[in-house]
Amino acid sequence: MSQQEGTAGSSPGRGLSTGDLARVSVFAALIAVLGLPGALNVFGNAVPITLQTFGVMLAGAILGTWRAGLAIAVLLALVAAGLPLLA
Repeated sequence: MSQQEGTAGSSPGRGLSTGDLARVSVFAALIAVLGLPGALNVFGNAVPITLQTFGVMLAGAILGTWRAGLAIAVLLALVAAGLPLLA
């Protein structure tokens, strides 16, 4: 394969493909939705457990380190913009 052909779904010389951006945005939305039920106090612990931690671990396992980190960065940018997405 020549250097100009590239793989399916990616353009040569660019960072992320459209599919990668879609996956990142879907996982950022998934992490935000998993925070909607709120915090769970298990066994009366002082530190509550949220489902958002599960979303972060799921993103890391499915997307890989760079794309999962980008999904979390997108979520944190939305929180910094003022959206109430954290539990």
